[in-house]
Amino acid sequence: MFKSWSSSFNALQSCKSMSQLVQIHAQMIRNHLSQDSFGVSKLIEFCALSEYGNLHYAHKLFDQIPEPNTFTWNTIIRGYANSIFPRQSLCLFIRMLKSSIYPNLFTFPFVIKACAHLVAFEEGRQVHGMILKAGADNDVFLINGLIHLYASCGKIDAARKLFDGSCKRDLVSWNSILCGYMNCGLMELAKRLFEEMMERDVVSWNVMINGYAKLGDIDKARELFNMMPTRNVESWNIMISAYAKCGLLESSKKLFDEMPERNVVSWSGIITAYAQGGQPTEALSLYDEMRKAKMKPNCRTIVSVLSSCAQLGAFDQGKDIHMYVDRARLRSIPLLEPL
Repeated sequence: MFKSWSSSFNALQSCKSMSQLVQIHAQMIRNHLSQDSFGVSKLIEFCALSEYGNLHYAHKLFDQIPEPNTFTWNTIIRGYANSIFPRQSLCLFIRMLKSSIYPNLFTFPFVIKACAHLVAFEEGRQVHGMILKAGADNDVFLINGLIHLYASCGKIDAARKLFDGSCKRDLVSWNSILCGYMNCGLMELAKRLFEEMMERDVVSWNVMINGYAKLGDIDKARELFNMMPTRNVESWNIMISAYAKCGLLESSKKLFDEMPERNVVSWSGIITAYAQGGQPTEALSLYDEMRKAKMKPNCRTIVSVLSSCAQLGAFDQGKDIHMYVDRARLRSIPLLEPL
């Protein structure tokens, strides 16, 4: 089928599933193309970064390369940093340091992201030291990542020191420290910083709304929501969740009905609100609407719907949902969001 790497590359460009990828890989092996380092790196790139990929397969391919180049190391590290397995990203980074390949400026952002996910302050501090040694401490992208990392680890003073010392601050820098204040519960400092910002985007507004929502100050959250120049779906989701947590289901549902567009988080949020609010019949009705809207439920949705079935003793409906879980292979996906 594939007589040259170019034909394999063309097939990869249009690949839409792992089954297709495995066939392409098999053809490459058959035609002695699997030893081409560029070709294998492209296979790994698909498996590690594509929405259709498979990190386990990417890792197996990676381990078969005698001497991976920097691009290939960065690809697999990035794949894990963006996944629910960020610790693997750090393990691979340590392997990279022990090899003859030294990380470059494209490696560090992925490792910083993994450290932030893991709240790995000490490892992040060591990565910061490497960045300083590499003379890349003026790179605004890396500085923003480090601000987010330190804030995620609760080291807000270190985050603020980086922010104040940066000569190339951008909107992401401001949003990173703003989010850090909010996550540390320092709403007064967050409010002060928000008022200082010469430029704000939808992320800035969402951070503040979410902060007030977490404090239970629903009036202030709604006031900011109403003042927003533009909103995205996350803005609506934050307010819907805020009303639900305060037990204001009618207000939550009213906002949900007014949404210009909804995603799976919107549907899951309102279904969970009714399931936990003692209204399982309404939760199941909303689930039916969700399915009619061709929206694929996530694990949180399924847990809430099964809980509603249990409350109502709706065995047949629960059995149907169980069959859907098996078909969609949702059992293999961990529940990431707390109910």
